[in-house]
Amino acid sequence: MKQYSILSENSEHHWPYLNVEGKILLDLGCGRHDTKDLYQSSAVYLGEKGATKIIAIDGRESEIQYFNENNPNPDKYTFISMFINTPDDIRNLIKEYNPTAIKCDIEEYETNFYDITKEEMENVVEFGLEYHTSDILEKMTQKIKEWGFKIHTEAKFGFVEAPQMGVLFCSKNK
Repeated sequence: MKQYSILSENSEHHWPYLNVEGKILLDLGCGRHDTKDLYQSSAVYLGEKGATKIIAIDGRESEIQYFNENNPNPDKYTFISMFINTPDDIRNLIKEYNPTAIKCDIEEYETNFYDITKEEMENVVEFGLEYHTSDILEKMTQKIKEWGFKIHTEAKFGFVEAPQMGVLFCSKNK
């Protein structure tokens, strides 16, 4: 497995190994965090990397308002304000948008993936996950394997002291 150090919250440092070329991306947690640059947001950064359609979700209404006011391509980007509070929130988004790639950075709410089945993830071939605790890493590693993914890259934070956190990049061989 490849490993690297994340140098900042900028998406180019955070998400470089998520293969979205030609994919429909469900971006869970699309907020800009430390940067205010539209093109450093995960949704626009990953759209520039070749995703054909991006459904970008964030719980902060002000972020979604900003994205909708500054949407670089309304045919390509859909910005939605919602929190991912339950597994059904994820199921409903998967059913409605049929993504082939998922990026997840939702501040410990990634635990809502625990109840998502292999059948529900069948169409997804790329998965990027920021995990926030060692327990979440352990449980999500099991789920990722159950869904049929291989973890090809793991990143750890190099700019803050957070050994319990990191990012997994996963692909299915189809």
